[in-house]
Amino acid sequence: AYQSALEFVTDPETKAHIHNRLGTVHERLGQWDEARTEYLLGLEILEKMDSPEKPRLHNGLGFICYRKGDYQEAEPEYGRALVMLEGNRDYVTLAEVYKNLAIIQFLTGRAEAAFEAMNRSVEVAERTHNELLLAKLYNTRGEMWRTSRPVDEAIESIQEAVAIRRKYDDRDGLASS
Repeated sequence: AYQSALEFVTDPETKAHIHNRLGTVHERLGQWDEARTEYLLGLEILEKMDSPEKPRLHNGLGFICYRKGDYQEAEPEYGRALVMLEGNRDYVTLAEVYKNLAIIQFLTGRAEAAFEAMNRSVEVAERTHNELLLAKLYNTRGEMWRTSRPVDEAIESIQEAVAIRRKYDDRDGLASS
């Protein structure tokens, strides 16, 4: 559906958004090269424009680099996204970019910088009131802390994630009796 929509869409911002969505689809299928191509096409369309889609495309590129194990290329993409998001109210994307940056920093041996970025991610996400995003971030933070912080800090963060997930499972009738 996205691919066929590209034939009819003339608005550059919409075209870039469709390329971002196509990139995400390829990403979820593990098709890294195809995802990268879609993200780059979206950025090419928006090259001379100021668009809220650009940081999302850079975040997608960074994630592809991360998944391919190319951490040195991933980090600058996240940096570009952060610069573009400065002063922006797209808190969900901002939280995701900080989380992704934290993971790269952690994997490259910069634990303190990673903890700082991860905490910033949680702070930003708290503004969204998106509890499922917060649960994901608390879990990620707990997993990072598990290997290099006092275990009680890791447990507390993971318990926060579980409490949120449990609340949503109860709402959906998925909690065990």
